[in-house]
Amino acid sequence: MKMGTALRAAGAAGIAAVMGLAAWRYGWFFDADAYRIEWTLFAAGIAAAAYVMRHPPRPADAGDPLVWLLPLAMAACYGAALLSGPASVQGTVDAMLRWTALAGWFAALSVWRRLPGSRPWGEAAIHVSGLFLLLGGWLGWYGVLSFPDIVQRFDDPELSATGVRLAGFLQYPNAYGAALAFFLLRWWQIWAGSDAGTADNRTGGRSSRVRLALSSLFSIPYGGALALTESRGSTAALLAGFLLALLLAGGRQARIRLALAAVWTAVAAWAAARGAVIGTEESAAWGGGLTAAALIAGIAVMYAMGLWLEKLERRDGNTRRLSIGWESLWPVMGLLLAAGIYAWRSGWLPGGRLAGGNYETASSRMLFYRDGWNLFRDSPWLGWGGDGWGSLFGLYQSLPYVGSEVHNGYLDVLLDVGMLGLACLAGLLAYGLWSMWKNNHSRVAIAPAAVLLIHAAVDFDMSYGWTWLLLLAWIAMFASVERTTEAARPPGALRRLAARGAAALLLGASAWGAWAAWHADAAARAYAAADREAAPAAREAKLRAALAANPADGRIRLALAPLLPLAGERASVLAAGRRYEPSSAPLQLQLGLAEAELGLEAQAETSLREALRLDRFNREAQTAAVAGMMRLADALRFQDRDAEARMASEAAVSFYEEYRRLAQQVEAMDHPANDRRFEMTDAAEYHAARAYAELGRLDEARGLLARLAEGTTDWGDQARQLLDTLDRPGR
Repeated sequence: MKMGTALRAAGAAGIAAVMGLAAWRYGWFFDADAYRIEWTLFAAGIAAAAYVMRHPPRPADAGDPLVWLLPLAMAACYGAALLSGPASVQGTVDAMLRWTALAGWFAALSVWRRLPGSRPWGEAAIHVSGLFLLLGGWLGWYGVLSFPDIVQRFDDPELSATGVRLAGFLQYPNAYGAALAFFLLRWWQIWAGSDAGTADNRTGGRSSRVRLALSSLFSIPYGGALALTESRGSTAALLAGFLLALLLAGGRQARIRLALAAVWTAVAAWAAARGAVIGTEESAAWGGGLTAAALIAGIAVMYAMGLWLEKLERRDGNTRRLSIGWESLWPVMGLLLAAGIYAWRSGWLPGGRLAGGNYETASSRMLFYRDGWNLFRDSPWLGWGGDGWGSLFGLYQSLPYVGSEVHNGYLDVLLDVGMLGLACLAGLLAYGLWSMWKNNHSRVAIAPAAVLLIHAAVDFDMSYGWTWLLLLAWIAMFASVERTTEAARPPGALRRLAARGAAALLLGASAWGAWAAWHADAAARAYAAADREAAPAAREAKLRAALAANPADGRIRLALAPLLPLAGERASVLAAGRRYEPSSAPLQLQLGLAEAELGLEAQAETSLREALRLDRFNREAQTAAVAGMMRLADALRFQDRDAEARMASEAAVSFYEEYRRLAQQVEAMDHPANDRRFEMTDAAEYHAARAYAELGRLDEARGLLARLAEGTTDWGDQARQLLDTLDRPGR
């Protein structure tokens, strides 16, 4: 094997391995699961930087190191947010690590891309990762592969028409659907012959029959899996990308082929998906047989249709053109489309959620965007740091919806790093699109990328590191590489200095990232090990080790605090966490409860009020605040600190009345977005009744207790006992 071929093969294997591993690790959504992936990318970045320091690129070389500064600029934006005081230090550092690792990934791909003929290898590696996602989804659907939440079940028709949706390794049907749509559109382009790459790709001499066979083989399974996700946003993004692909196809032949590929795939893929759904609802044998028949027939017909189109071509000079036009294909396309629409609307195909008009999830997104906009307005330039929405949405949400993600990648960046970060992101994406656009043979690659970029406007695809691995690899593969006489000219002194400066920045950032990720990974491993321990002492020891390795991780403090026997130490550990997460409602709540246990009435009330301010639609926190202040009142009264005990009871009443006001507001709404099931709890009413009684407000206490006494729960039993006590003579 020649050295060039070996390097191309090694690079392609590395691309497939990194993307496959990231997909397997839940799409690199959780940073705690990805520190070791980041180590690999930091090492790749260091190697690329070291290579460029020694071999600065010539003027026409691919992968100008100055471009590496674009993802590094995103990391720098999070660094600026870190210095300005973020909502979450851990979330901000994790975002810095992710973008620094992505810069290393982009740099390594750019250096490897200098090899002539590397683009086909790179795209093949990307497709291998896509097939890994696809195969995992189908195997998970049929129970062959066991993977957490690879298939999700729903009772709500607003979330699923069939009650089951394919989520893949990404554990989220919409993000998985967007990834499938990206690859499906690309296979359509390959089937249509509109996938020409850069000049080094067009000289590769690949067999058109092989390409036709592969694109026919994979298009129908991709389409079927996409149908099983029931993702409306992904389907809409695919349609938009398809229309863009038609515009970029550059010829009648490619456009006709693209249209035929899309229509036939829609029919065959929906049939395959229907069989898969029947397999879960009625008969596994019948459903599996239908799916297999639809896939086999769909693939065979698609391949035969491609061969038929080749026979219809006629030569015109040095080009080949179809001897038929749109007017000859309209009957065929119309018949296929009509059959698909009839089957869909009749319920034979899975698609009721797309056609049925349940758009409550879309209206919920508008709530996210409205509340997110208010959050942005309070910190427009530098944002709130990493995980800004996740840290603060409880404070800004106008209704008790569940939404730890804002469901808009661009708004998420805006909340994290403000206008500065959004400008850097726009620069990165603009470079990627421009680098593909300026070469006529690479323009068609814009369409699959557009699918992801469009879908990111309505969901949180950009929260997956895997999405960025894909986008940056796509940009690196299809960036224009002009081979001109300039390529032989050595770089000038200024260019060498700029290239080495960019490489030095990446080198330093990657070295820092490797160090920071090592500590974060040590903490994550200790935290995971603590979960596996049954003995409290062993669990406490491992959590202490985790906290020592990474004091910024609030999860560790919240897990460690209940294991500490002394309330003073619990309060100390939790209070120290406010330095890293000043807006953490769970941290404030547990701190307030610890302070109440210590008998610190004023401090406990302040901490609990802050916890409820940060997350007022949390019924468990509201209940805990009322109960905690009443336990404190009991303890203070036992210590003959009657004045403070009365203040604690007044605080409990104050918490309860605010809780009641919020619950009544939500109950009075016609159609509240109440996914958090925010309502009044029996426990809160019982402890409030005790507080009313201690303050001498007996009528209000009796009213609450009488209602509770009608129930059959434990709170009803306690209410009846307390009511009997209040009704005794002398009260």
